Amino acid sequence: MTEPAPYSGVKHGAGFLASGVLATGTDATVLLAMTRGFGLGPFSGRIIAIGCAIVVGYFAHRRLTFGSREPASFSQFSKFVSVAASASATNYVLYAAILLMWPTTEPLLAMIIPTLAGMVISYLGLRSAVFRKRVVRTCIEDQPKP
Repeated sequence: MTEPAPYSGVKHGAGFLASGVLATGTDATVLLAMTRGFGLGPFSGRIIAIGCAIVVGYFAHRRLTFGSREPASFSQFSKFVSVAASASATNYVLYAAILLMWPTTEPLLAMIIPTLAGMVISYLGLRSAVFRKRVVRTCIEDQPKP
């Protein structure tokens, strides 16, 4: 029987926090660059920023949060992008709703609450679908009887 190994402890939590800070920092930095440096609007600028944050998040989470030792693979990255896209879609919809309801809101301020919602979705998806560790347990009762 296989089941996910538990992730726990300070190192795991600190890795998740550090990875989140790196990804969110990338998101915010690219958003600022796109809106203030390149003159893009806050909606298109955020899409580019989220894409960059996904790539940074993948490498940070696989090493810092989940301690993955095997080489990065396209399969694992694809799963990560799938989870990140779900979290990012939620994040973006909330971000857009805030800007549409309060148009004078600074884009960086508008990304705070959506980022927290996306963080919860990301962690649950990453833990269960992308970086799932398996523990193999054997039980005498599970063995075929002669």
